Amino acid sequence: MLRNIFRVYKPKLVFIMEPMNVYSDVYVRFFCSFNFHLLSMCDTINNVAKLWCLGDTDVSFLILHSSMQFVSVSMLWHGVSLHFVGVYASSFHVRRWSFWNKFGNLQGPWCILGDFNVVFFAEESKGGNPPKEVSTNEFDNWVNSNNFPSLPFTNSFYTWTNGRLGVHGVDRKLDKTFANFDCLHLCKACNYYILPGRNYDHHPILLSMSNDAAIARPSSFRFLFIRGCNMMVCYLWLNHHVGWMSHVGVSK
Repeated sequence: MLRNIFRVYKPKLVFIMEPMNVYSDVYVRFFCSFNFHLLSMCDTINNVAKLWCLGDTDVSFLILHSSMQFVSVSMLWHGVSLHFVGVYASSFHVRRWSFWNKFGNLQGPWCILGDFNVVFFAEESKGGNPPKEVSTNEFDNWVNSNNFPSLPFTNSFYTWTNGRLGVHGVDRKLDKTFANFDCLHLCKACNYYILPGRNYDHHPILLSMSNDAAIARPSSFRFLFIRGCNMMVCYLWLNHHVGWMSHVGVSK
């Protein structure tokens, strides 16, 4: 799956969540074959990180910050610093506070994508226990305080599943992409696509950005990429969790 994403979509920046492996020579050779190299890792325990950030070797990236819940990088986009954040937010409400506080009142163009481990409202959750109101309110306040508009997306509405069927099945929209108005003014067109998850519990997210406003008009996914986009950022999950909610929550 990862090989196909590199070949078909040709991203410039990739965030891989829960690789569950040491970044060994095997991965170095694999990513080098696609002209990629490791930029940063976060929350590393015994050389195993929860998040890898990789970039195209032909693009100059600057690592801004790395923590337990995110990695932020920047690059020059038509002479302006454009900032990206790959998020792997904690599943615990109290720990997410540090992320909300870190990214408040953002200045300049920012794009933030990943697993926020929280939903906006009950309609973004199907099955299982209803979302906690205090968590959804905090998330909503963070989005509103940063003036994040809703970005158009294509394909599946839900981005995470517990892998079970019937009354035990749970689906949620945990993975999202945000861009502030400075970013949208700079890039003109900004869309994200929820790709098929196949054997993973999270769907990969592909973000397409361009300074060509014509690409913003409604079109199919294939048409958009045949037309050519100036930048793509890919966010992936490489670990599959199946089972009861208690087990999946702890595993994540």
